Amino acid sequence: MERIVGERYETTDYGQFHYQVGNRDADLQARKKKLIPSLQQYGQLHDIEVNGNYEIIDGQARFEALKELGLPVRYVISYGRTIEHTIAENSTATPWKMKDYMESYRKRGYADYDRFLAIVEAHKTVPLAAIINIASGTYGGGGRSSAKTSNVKEGKLVFTEEQAAETEAVLGFVEQMLAVSCGNGSKVIFCQGCAFIYQVAAVDNARMLAKWEKFHALKNVGGKAFRSMMEFMGVMQAVYNYRTTPQSAAYIATEYEQHCRQASSYYQARWKAGRK
Repeated sequence: MERIVGERYETTDYGQFHYQVGNRDADLQARKKKLIPSLQQYGQLHDIEVNGNYEIIDGQARFEALKELGLPVRYVISYGRTIEHTIAENSTATPWKMKDYMESYRKRGYADYDRFLAIVEAHKTVPLAAIINIASGTYGGGGRSSAKTSNVKEGKLVFTEEQAAETEAVLGFVEQMLAVSCGNGSKVIFCQGCAFIYQVAAVDNARMLAKWEKFHALKNVGGKAFRSMMEFMGVMQAVYNYRTTPQSAAYIATEYEQHCRQASSYYQARWKAGRK
């Protein structure tokens, strides 16, 4: 049964409402639970906004709470509203997180985002920020993080099956190192640093892991708070080369410094070219 209430509509026909494909969940169930006591005490204080297709633009958690309580839904219709309008409006209210953008594009059928999120979901112990840098090959050093962020938000993420396989292999090593300890420093720095070490040709990854396990057990560096990538690389170089012949040594910090210089030169060249 539906009736007009002033300029609003009110109904208990919950089945006529839908969610917009690409809209974020934003902890929907948790927000619904928080709203239920208020709705029980005061009733619905804010209208739910839908478009002409009865897709909910604003008020998903309110709708779910009202539905669970069996209360009428009061709503207004804004014709012509699309998912782009919803994203623009929500980003000025509760800011969208990086994963919200990714989930939105995945729901809209973007295969690269689906591949990337499958990697994220399979490696939940690794921070999302670290995975983005690792997948892009910058490891947090010398790259333009703002450029990567913009690409993700604008639907321009490129993440091929080959990149997914490479990232999967790197993250497997990172999680092995994490399982020992990441010390008291930044988990993002630790994960990005381990990813860089993985691809250094001179490093035997099994030996790196064994050395890290030994040094952590001896508490030599296990409690170290890494404040920067360079500091992390210096410590891990010392760990790897401990009681090692010069022929077997790996100069991880030097390799990373060269990587940063090369990445910085590349982006500086692009920036200068863009100014001409």
